[in-house]
Amino acid sequence: PETAGQSCLQLQLQGFSRAIASQGRPAGKQILIAVTERLRQCAATHSHAVPLARVGEAAFALLVSGDALGLAEKIQAAVNTPIPYEGMALEVVTRIGVSQSAGTFEARFREAMAACEQVNRVCGGVLPFSMALAERLRRDLLIESRLRHAVTENALRLVLQPKLDLRSEQVVGAEALVRWQDAELGMVSPADFIPIAERTGQIRPIT
Repeated sequence: PETAGQSCLQLQLQGFSRAIASQGRPAGKQILIAVTERLRQCAATHSHAVPLARVGEAAFALLVSGDALGLAEKIQAAVNTPIPYEGMALEVVTRIGVSQSAGTFEARFREAMAACEQVNRVCGGVLPFSMALAERLRRDLLIESRLRHAVTENALRLVLQPKLDLRSEQVVGAEALVRWQDAELGMVSPADFIPIAERTGQIRPIT
């Protein structure tokens, strides 16, 4: 079918694997049945919303014309409602990425997936893809690549920042800080590279 002008939504369920680990595969099946039905109901209330596919163990995608963000918020509210199962309530947190670009279907799907991955995994939420997000992802990938080189070449530097007692105006200690000056990226803030080091496992050689 023609997809030009349609937005792509990608939805991922946090808590799905936890439910299977604690309650078994039947619980996971119940979650998928309930979520699929809720997606169908939300799509039915929105003109030109086309259920596209289940694209992962706990991931779905939709093609949408019109108010994609409005539908995404409606889906989030519906799917986040606890799911009854054997006298208990199974809870999942929904992360939804939205691409509203004019690119190819493949590009929109990729952008929606990238946005979805950036949504908070604890709170969930809806995040539209943007050029600012694309630039941040590009820079994060470059930092990850350059960080491996920096760790291998021992390019990170440890500096000591004095701690001052304001009452006595005496130095009472020092805080060890990691600094990184990269030839391509310039001075890279620890706020930028430490989370990437933790995510990729490079934090061990740094610490």
